[in-house]
Amino acid sequence: MLYEYGIKHLEFNIVTCTGRTGVETWKKLERALIIRFRERFGIPPKANKSGKFWRKDKKILYSEKRLDQVIDALS
Repeated sequence: MLYEYGIKHLEFNIVTCTGRTGVETWKKLERALIIRFRERFGIPPKANKSGKFWRKDKKILYSEKRLDQVIDALS
């Protein structure tokens, strides 16, 4: 990734959520953030090419407003 896009510095942030019995909430959160990012900026984050064709889950766990707050805080 560093050489492909000419990036000289990477910074990682951890985003967590409350767990629910029988639900892999971390997977749902990751998917929701990538989909929301794509909706806002037109493409998924560069390192997440698999999110290009993802669609929203019918069962909404996270509000768009809260996802936007997370994306804005990390931008």
